[in-house]
Amino acid sequence: MLRLRPYKPCDAETITSWIKDEKTFFLWGGERFGAYPVSGEAMNAKYLGLNGDCTEPDNFYPMTACDGEEVVGHFIMRYLQGNPKILRFGWVIVDVEKRGRGYGKEMLRLALDYAFRVLKAETVTIGVFENNSSAYHCYTSVGFRHSSLLPDAVKQIGSEQWKLVELEMTEKEYLSGRKIRIDYSVRKTIITVQHTQSVHHTNGHAGAWGDWDLTELGHQQAEAIGHYLLKEGCADGYTMYVSDLNRAYQTAEDINKVLGLTPIVTDVIREVNAGAGNGQPNEWFQANMAKPHDIYDIDYRSFPDAESDRDLWNRLNPFCQEILNNDRDRILIVSHGTALSFLQAMLMGRTLYEQQHYRFKGNAGSISRFDVLNDGRVIAKYINRQ
Repeated sequence: MLRLRPYKPCDAETITSWIKDEKTFFLWGGERFGAYPVSGEAMNAKYLGLNGDCTEPDNFYPMTACDGEEVVGHFIMRYLQGNPKILRFGWVIVDVEKRGRGYGKEMLRLALDYAFRVLKAETVTIGVFENNSSAYHCYTSVGFRHSSLLPDAVKQIGSEQWKLVELEMTEKEYLSGRKIRIDYSVRKTIITVQHTQSVHHTNGHAGAWGDWDLTELGHQQAEAIGHYLLKEGCADGYTMYVSDLNRAYQTAEDINKVLGLTPIVTDVIREVNAGAGNGQPNEWFQANMAKPHDIYDIDYRSFPDAESDRDLWNRLNPFCQEILNNDRDRILIVSHGTALSFLQAMLMGRTLYEQQHYRFKGNAGSISRFDVLNDGRVIAKYINRQ
């Protein structure tokens, strides 16, 4: 469970180790620390010796986010020009190895709760560079909107000019749990397709990394999906990503008899790896698998060489972040049931730990559509339609 505590000097080396390149350094606001790279010593000098550059003595609150005893995130709070009604968040960062697990959003929710309920702020502001799309998406997804209080600015970063976008949230918006204005224009559309009927659906075997072909019905279903996707406009400028396992690849081949796309084939979006259980008869699988724990365990593996929920999430998350943040605005994904249930949860902003409470479940040939809005919000137009 994530918790906040005041920053400690011993946190500095861990936090600065997350800043692995100069671009990350500047996106984080590191120019206030001098030149890249920033050291733990420099962070402590800034925080403890210079009070975070704040002239007022009681106006700088560095915080650390921990999962158990592990440091996973960091940010600071300060009053804007000493005004106790307006609080500014800054130097927000999450462990680069743990991004995609929902830590950033949860840390900000805890920070907002502290700002409004403990510090009694009326408005919280935060700045984000326009080219930091993942941070912008994170901030807007917890309720920040474009600021009416502060103007955007342009910062000189080396030889480049970067636009700094100002965001804010009022206490009223926080308590109501909604934003005043939402930009509903669509920036990106992502459509997922679960492969159609495979031989393992009819012969009583496990799928997983077993490399099964489609049945004749599966081929017919896939071509019918192609005609459906044609009506959705998927022949026009879509980038198709396909799992390299036969049943997904053959589904894409049949779809492309209609759409004519050239797929990008990747093993990243394969089905969950069941290890020794891959492709085995279902009866053998059930008889030999490890007994599931009574309490949900994200590290449970059906076989020693299988993937856990955490393993699958960590495999898929970099792909999810890539498709959310790349410049391709029309994306079609052909993959598998469990893999897509995790990917769909990621697209909707869910965290790994929320998988214990609810999951999306599709059947062979299920189609889902997600629209990513300009404000970072993701709208599910439909999920697992057949």
